[in-house]
Parts: sequence; C-alpha cells; structure tokens
Amino acid sequence: MKRFKSLIAVILLGMQLLAAQTSAHKTYSGPYDEGTATYTYIDAPDGSRIFDGKFTYRTKYTTLTGNMKNDHQVGTWKYTSTAVKLFDYKNLTKVETTFTFDDNGLLSGPVVYKDYFKNGTVIVSESYSFDEGSLDGAYNYVNWEDTRYKQKGEYRQGKRVGKWHITYPGKGDVVVDYDDVDEWKRPKITQYDPTTGDKIAKYDVTGIVIRKPKSDNISCIRGSNMTHINTNLSNYLDCKNSADYSSFFMKNSNFTTETFPVGAEASVRFIVEKDGTVSDIRFYKSVNDSVDAEICRILKSMNHISSNDNPERIYVKLSIEFPDYVRTDMIKEIERKKQYAKEQEEANMLASEPEPFELSNVDVRPQFPGGEDAMRKYVANKLRYPAYAMENDIQGTVTVVFAVRSNGSIGEIKVPRSIDKSLDKEAMRIIKSMPKFTPGQKDGKPVPVWVTCPVVFKL
Repeated sequence: MKRFKSLIAVILLGMQLLAAQTSAHKTYSGPYDEGTATYTYIDAPDGSRIFDGKFTYRTKYTTLTGNMKNDHQVGTWKYTSTAVKLFDYKNLTKVETTFTFDDNGLLSGPVVYKDYFKNGTVIVSESYSFDEGSLDGAYNYVNWEDTRYKQKGEYRQGKRVGKWHITYPGKGDVVVDYDDVDEWKRPKITQYDPTTGDKIAKYDVTGIVIRKPKSDNISCIRGSNMTHINTNLSNYLDCKNSADYSSFFMKNSNFTTETFPVGAEASVRFIVEKDGTVSDIRFYKSVNDSVDAEICRILKSMNHISSNDNPERIYVKLSIEFPDYVRTDMIKEIERKKQYAKEQEEANMLASEPEPFELSNVDVRPQFPGGEDAMRKYVANKLRYPAYAMENDIQGTVTVVFAVRSNGSIGEIKVPRSIDKSLDKEAMRIIKSMPKFTPGQKDGKPVPVWVTCPVVFKL
C-alpha cells in the first residue's frame, strides 16, 4: 500500500511539474521585424524571451514557419515567397525553400529550393546539404527557363571538391576540376565546343558562371530581442550592392594568396552606433581566429553613415562569402598590394641607408649574377649603338660609376668623364636595366657600394 501511495505521489508530482512547465510557455502574436510573427516563448530571468515552440513569420509576400527549441531553430523549416511578382517574372508565381537544423541550431540536412510556373510546374530546382553548419554533399541545379542550364558537383566541409559539370545548352559543356588548381587556387576549366567537340583547358574562370547555393531564403532566427536586424548595409555604408562589399573587403583586407580563406563563409552581427561607429561585433558563424580578426578590422574601418531615419542604435547582420578560388581581379589587387608593400619597405630601408662605400673599404664586393664575365656579356648584348654617334663616327669607352644598394638594386648612376652625350645616355640605360646584384658587405652586413663598369662603343 505504501508503494502504491509513493507511486501516486510521483505521478502527481510529475503532473504538477508538467503543468508548471506548460504554464511557463507564452504565446506572442504581433509586429516583428518588418512583418508580423506568432511564436511560443519562455521568459528568461533577465527579462528577455527564449523562443521555444512553433514560430511563424509573415510579411506581405513571404511566410517562414518552423520550430524553435531553447532559442535555436530545429527540424525542418519552410520559406515561401510570392514577391516574384515584383520582379517582372511573368510566368513565376511562387518560390519555396525547405531547410533543416539539428538540435544545436546548426544547418544540417537537405536544402531544397524551387521556383514555380503559374501552372504549378517547377521552373528552377536546386538541392544541396549541410552537415553541422557546413555545406557537405551533392549539389544539383537545373533551370528549365534558361534552356535547361545545369550544374552539379559535390561539397565537402564547405568547399567544392572533384569535378563539377556545367551544361550551357548551345554553348558547350564545361568541367571545373577543384582537385586541379593553379598557384592562385583557381580550378582547371575544360570547355568543350558544342560544334567541333574541341576542348580548351585553362585556369582562368573569366566568363564561366559557377553558381553558389542560393541561401537568401534560409532565414536564421536568433534571439527575440533582435527585432531591428537589417541585412541591407547600403542604408548605412558607402556600399551600394554586393559587388561593392566584395570589392571593399578585397581592397581593404590584408589577405595574401596563402591566407585568403578560399570558400569560407562567415556570419556576423554588429551594432552601428548613433555616431556611425561599429560596436559589439559577434560571429554567428566564424572561420578562424585570424580571419575573424581581419573581418572585424575591416568592419571597423568602413565609412558608416548615420541615418536620419534611424537615429537609434542599429543592429546589422551580414553574411560574408569568400569565393572558391582567387579571381583574376583579386590576383591583380593582391599583387598590387604586395608590390606597394615591397616598394614601401625598400623606400624605408633606403631612406636610412648610409652613403655608398668605396670598393676598397668593404669586406665583400657586390657581385653581378654569374660574375664579371656575365656582366660583360650582359652589357654587350644590351648595347644599342646610338644613331647620332654612328653617323658621326663617334666611338670610345664610357666609364660608368654606379651604386649597388644594400638590397642589390641599382642606385645612383654617373659618368665622371663624358665622351658624347648619346653614348653616355646609352651606357647609363644599360646599367639601369641590370638585374639585382648580390650586395657588398661590411662587418657582416649588406651595405651600398660604388661599382665601376666600362661600356665599350666600337664601330
């Protein structure tokens, strides 16, 4: 009997706890962000709301539905939009995206995106998968409106791998091999002519459209107090579109070809203060410590604009996607930066350089690549006899004195005794074109040294 009473007591206690837990959940229905939302939540000790239960968000043209668990999106979510009517797609009536989160709130599982004709048939289909927040698995894209443009391949831990196949009806097929890349991490492109079947292989992706998974409709909800998130930075920055953002990040980043985070993605939230400065930068999805630090530095350097329409602090959420390869324009920008940094370093070094030493006052003399014989051959091969001197039968030896700097480059050039201005000019041109020397040394350190070189002009 005692055991029976104890069992009844446990059941009653469980029912009371369940009732208390159920009563702790509340439902909100009203304005949210740029639309309205209905969701279930629990009051947190600090007064904020913890999403827990069904969540539905609507605007005039869009609907987002799914479930929340302890402030995380879980399970399958669905996004539907009829806003396509605004973009002059006469035959397109609806866009649908389904995507899945794991119990930790990370995208994990299949994503399916579809555009629908007004007769209900699918015009665009795209499918891919996530694993713990990273793209992982097969990718397939078909566009029937664009004469069945196709693209398929595979992701592994967020990066494209293996051979991707792209079909351009009437233009030929393209194979992009991400396992065969050049020094700039550009994949090998093999393009087949639709008429002749001839193939062209190159590492330049210019003109090749390689789609990234459409993630615009994958909406991430984090924290019910974040009701002023705005994903359009052009309202607050000197950037008008996504191309401007990419260009700004490239021009202002310190990435090199070795440190460039190829194929990486980051999601960051920050606050634009009333004075336009950035504060409270937080990463929803990070890359690594060094890349995250560089993103923070770039964000803080942006020219933020305080908006009269939003005099209060503004929450901004930004997704940053780095391309799967270093594009040609990025290569040029990186090379320009490297060259500028190199020139600045040399300029700073040479600014503090002492006057050139005489050859007799150094321990090790400067050396032309290959030695003195190689230097004489270089001068003879580079010499172009001036027409004026040739016409006037002017010949002789021009003795050129020049400084080999501590970095091996050619510095000041002078001709102590002139034979003819045209011969002097040609001799100085040859010396100036010389490659870097092995610099001279004094006391074990490279120093600038005066070097003498005779240039013989003989008809």
